[in-house]
Amino acid sequence: MDALSNLHSIRADVIEVWDPVSLRYKTIQETIVGLPPATLNSIELLASAIGNDPGFFEAVSSGLAAKADTSSVESELATRDTVIASKASSVELTSELTTRDTTIATKASTVELESQLATVNTALDSKASSTDVVEELALIDTAIASKASSVTLAAELATKLTAIASKASSSAVSALDTRVTDVERVVTVEAGVTYNYLEAGTDALVIRGPNEVAANFLGSSAGSQEGRALFYKDVLIGGELLMPNSDITTRALTVGGSSLTSLLADQENSFTAVLPLMKGFNASGEAELKVDDLNTTLETDWIRARTAEGVTIDDDLFVDGHLAYTTIDSPYWVAANCSANGTISHQKGKHDIGIVKRSGDTAFNVSFPAHPEGDKYMALLSSSEFHIIYRSQTSTSLIIYLRGSTNTGASQGDGSFNIAILK
Repeated sequence: MDALSNLHSIRADVIEVWDPVSLRYKTIQETIVGLPPATLNSIELLASAIGNDPGFFEAVSSGLAAKADTSSVESELATRDTVIASKASSVELTSELTTRDTTIATKASTVELESQLATVNTALDSKASSTDVVEELALIDTAIASKASSVTLAAELATKLTAIASKASSSAVSALDTRVTDVERVVTVEAGVTYNYLEAGTDALVIRGPNEVAANFLGSSAGSQEGRALFYKDVLIGGELLMPNSDITTRALTVGGSSLTSLLADQENSFTAVLPLMKGFNASGEAELKVDDLNTTLETDWIRARTAEGVTIDDDLFVDGHLAYTTIDSPYWVAANCSANGTISHQKGKHDIGIVKRSGDTAFNVSFPAHPEGDKYMALLSSSEFHIIYRSQTSTSLIIYLRGSTNTGASQGDGSFNIAILK
């Protein structure tokens, strides 16, 4: 049963309930948080505290609604603080008042001022009337109004100063006059002549870039060399170089990136070909020397290659007599004769061959340098036995099997064999 409900009446001196936080039983009074003090622990005491006024809370609510909220108050206070911060402090005000008092103390007294004013009045009486002054001032104002303002005048003066600053100084102008005079000495203009002269100095007329001299045109001090042009860099000519009345003299001349001297040295000496020799060009445009073997017989005792490893014959060579040679390339990649125990008696091929007898069989492992056709070479075999075959061929090896009349490993002959692999 809920001890705090009013479904049933429970009367007891002490009622305790289990508190899971402190893990102990507590009285009901202990479990209630914030019990009122003795002066407010009944309805009668609460009504007395608010003056038995049934409209108390409405009045309080209306009063709170009429008040400014916190943000409005803080904003207003911040504005007041800013205004106060802009005001002078009392110390500054006192200092300023002291300064004013000191200034006032230096002024004339009332008696002195009245005396001075009397003198001024006397002087004013001798001056023009206010009407005259107003009219004169009006004329002056009119004249001033027609003049440029100080701002306009300052702007105009600034523009003039800027323009003046951009002009050459008197010393620079004087130097320019000197340079113009010097230029006039170089460029000669003659009356009635439709062309001008570019005069060299006594030594030369020098043409130069920012860092180095490009050309010299020699003057009178060069003697017989006067008028010659010396160029120290490349002369680039976009069109043709025409020299109808002059020869070219040069230390070296390059044509197409090659020295002309070298090109001339590579040319053949001039000679006339006499049959059976014929001079001409092949399909590639290269010069060639041919023998006219259609109409003339070539008779010679010796033909030797000049620079190549040998003489190349592109077409068939027909020999009516004997063909003798000192050495000739073997038509075999490898070729050898081998005994029954794997011993090679002699070799005839382009390369050496290796042969090793396989243990317990009339078979042999054969090795050689890699064949240019891989494992698709042609192998020629012969032996003194009934059968000879090869298997397991690669570009560098194969296995030879010798077999007797019953197709088994046997030596019914002497066991020797021959092998030749064509190129």
